[in-house]
Amino acid sequence: MRYSPLGPVLKTFGPSYRVAGIVLVLGLIFGGLAFAVAYGIHDQTAWLVFDGVAAFFSLLLWRQLVYRAWLHETGISYRKVLGSGEVRWMEVERVFFGSHDLDAHGIPLGTFSSLRLVTTYGRKITLGESIRDTDELYEAVSQKTFDALYRKAVQEFNSNREVDFGAIRVSRETGVTIRRWFHRQTIPWRDIAAFRYSPHYFVFDRVSSRFETRVVSEHVANIRALHALLTNVMRNVW
Repeated sequence: MRYSPLGPVLKTFGPSYRVAGIVLVLGLIFGGLAFAVAYGIHDQTAWLVFDGVAAFFSLLLWRQLVYRAWLHETGISYRKVLGSGEVRWMEVERVFFGSHDLDAHGIPLGTFSSLRLVTTYGRKITLGESIRDTDELYEAVSQKTFDALYRKAVQEFNSNREVDFGAIRVSRETGVTIRRWFHRQTIPWRDIAAFRYSPHYFVFDRVSSRFETRVVSEHVANIRALHALLTNVMRNVW
């Protein structure tokens, strides 16, 4: 990689070959079908369709193989199809991370992770399934940004402000509010029996219900800071 003002590269995260393999297999399947049809009927339109399918999947494969991310002591740099960029740890305001399992008609394709950063300037950097070892990259990002994000959350909470964690908001007065597509669900502090999180979900157990309340993890910002804040608050509630 070219010189970066963030300093020496600690680790390189290349493209996900699993995703590249899926794109390649799909390209061969659809490209093969288009070729068979065009070869069988000898029609110019069919050959144009084949050319379009081949070009589409070739672009997808090229786009996938271009992705790179580099970890530095003071931040992260990355390269995409449309250019490259850098983000310092002090500029990171939100970290979104989550995992989901994919399958094709019952055939498991594996677990894919998504990582998205939002800076204090509103810039959004998505390093999802296209990057290899996204879980490891997230661990590094989380360790470097946790202290600052947690301190900010505590300051806002102690100032009686609603702390915004994306799909979850925390208020000293009302408790925890979960934002969904068409409504909001508020869980008072006294109604929280337990809470936990995983790469898939942030889960609340409620006193008044035997059913869990789940929020998709990749919709929750700064999930570790949220968990730490709730842990400290609930010590005074339970």
